[in-house]
Amino acid sequence: MQKKTSIYDPGAALTTPEARAVFIADALATGNDAHFVASVGMAISAFGSTEMARLTGIAVADLEQLFGIHGDPDLDRLMKVLRVLGLSLSVAPMLFSRPGR
Repeated sequence: MQKKTSIYDPGAALTTPEARAVFIADALATGNDAHFVASVGMAISAFGSTEMARLTGIAVADLEQLFGIHGDPDLDRLMKVLRVLGLSLSVAPMLFSRPGR
């Protein structure tokens, strides 16, 4: 008997602000900027790029470029996207500090 396989789409799980928050926070915790930006891009794809473009005023092509693996979005556009995704950005003290700081 042959097993049928399917392709897993992690974006399919990003349907709520809570799920998106966990996913993006986990990527941010890696300290890898590209990973963080790409995770926001995946959340945009799951939300719907066309709808995101309509709600933020950022063209779909720009969203794909800014939030792709080599993207580098400015703070203004990052904040617009996060708001539409139902997320906010916050700052917290680091759990470790460098000597002399």
